[in-house]
Amino acid sequence: MGVIKMRLLAGAALLAAAGLGACRQDHPLMAARTLPQASVSEIATSGPPRFLGQWAAAPSACATAPWTIGLTELKSTNALTCSLGRVTPTDAGYTVDAECTVGKASAPALLIFTMTSAAPHSLALQGGPLTEPISLVRCPAPIHAAAAAPGAQG
Repeated sequence: MGVIKMRLLAGAALLAAAGLGACRQDHPLMAARTLPQASVSEIATSGPPRFLGQWAAAPSACATAPWTIGLTELKSTNALTCSLGRVTPTDAGYTVDAECTVGKASAPALLIFTMTSAAPHSLALQGGPLTEPISLVRCPAPIHAAAAAPGAQG
């Protein structure tokens, strides 16, 4: 009976060691989560997403409080920042896999960009850390100082 008990204890120790080995940082299950990125060929065939650019709650807020949305990042005027991953076109706009940070808290998110029909240059953003949809209007492209100067060549 003592030999059987020793074998059971040895087997349990081996299983525990194998389980702990799976918790190493270099184990695939413990690897840092990365967001899938749209490939250059995907963007080239479907064109860039229409949500790229600067947006604000109202045209008057474009100069002081724009949201910036690029291929890989969304930055709001407050504490919201999202790393953008896979962009999936939908009938109404896009869904985007993201990792959003508000203050020090970070979490995976699914953002929904709806290109609204109310105006050709507006969108509704919802999902992730947003508790309700946010309506934004596209800000005009910034005018470069050299191009705006009288007599400037360009």
